[in-house]
Amino acid sequence: MEAIEPNWVCLLWFAGFATIGTVGVLVVAGMFPLRARPEPM
Repeated sequence: MEAIEPNWVCLLWFAGFATIGTVGVLVVAGMFPLRARPEPM
C-alpha cells in the first residue's frame, strides 16, 4: 500500500474535506437533506 499512497494523514484530510465540500454543494443546490428536495415534475 505504500506505493499507492505513502502519506495516509494527508489522504484522510483530503477525504474529509472532499466529503464536506460535496455535502456543502448538495446543501446549496437544495438536494440535501432529502426532505429539502424539490418535488418531481
